[in-house]
Amino acid sequence: MSGDLFYIFCDETYPRARSGVRRIVTGYFAVPQDLWNRMTPGSRALRIPHNVSRMERIEKILDSTLGVAAITYADIDLALLPNKEQERNGTNDVPNMSRSDNFWGAAMSYGLAATLGYMGRNNLAVQNVDIYYDTHSLTQKHQSALEGVVTQTLPEIVRQRRRQRRVPQRFRCKVRRFNPVSKAATGMAPNKFQAGVLVADYLLRQAESIIKTGGRDRIYLRDNTKEVKRYILNFLA
Repeated sequence: MSGDLFYIFCDETYPRARSGVRRIVTGYFAVPQDLWNRMTPGSRALRIPHNVSRMERIEKILDSTLGVAAITYADIDLALLPNKEQERNGTNDVPNMSRSDNFWGAAMSYGLAATLGYMGRNNLAVQNVDIYYDTHSLTQKHQSALEGVVTQTLPEIVRQRRRQRRVPQRFRCKVRRFNPVSKAATGMAPNKFQAGVLVADYLLRQAESIIKTGGRDRIYLRDNTKEVKRYILNFLA
């Protein structure tokens, strides 16, 4: 069944925010694997159809595949995110993890939780999910810890919430992998994973207008500031 296996492609951006605050916006593009794999390279790279904008091309893909997208954001006081020279910190589980990496990991994780929950609320018959994100410079221990959160903790949280709401159990959501994807070399066509992350990037370029208007059809919007801030404060405790 086409809806059983999904890709989620992720990216992030740091737009300008009000004074004293750093904003991170994370974007997620979730599509059935078989339909994405069958698309032409031009369609995946959003080069066609030529007569509509890239945003409209993304919406056409979501409509035709019954996929979904999400944009989440968090505004964190700069006092919690010091300069690179001062930010190196650590925990027992992840030594030498910087606060900015922790900020990124928390924002990405809570955004994925929101995306998975949105997929469930749309009654998608999801069984397995493979997640790919734009390469981020993490330590190996931090990457392993984050992978454990994404592949083990998040799906269980989503399943518990759906059981509490007594929603039909079509959404099992096993996250099989959480892998970085490097950008295509200059002049080279992106592969299907690079193209998916690029779609998430194009989605983020429309984030400001989507945040102002409160989301769109099949594009979920969520403010994760409270959750991300609480996570960072726990890290600093």
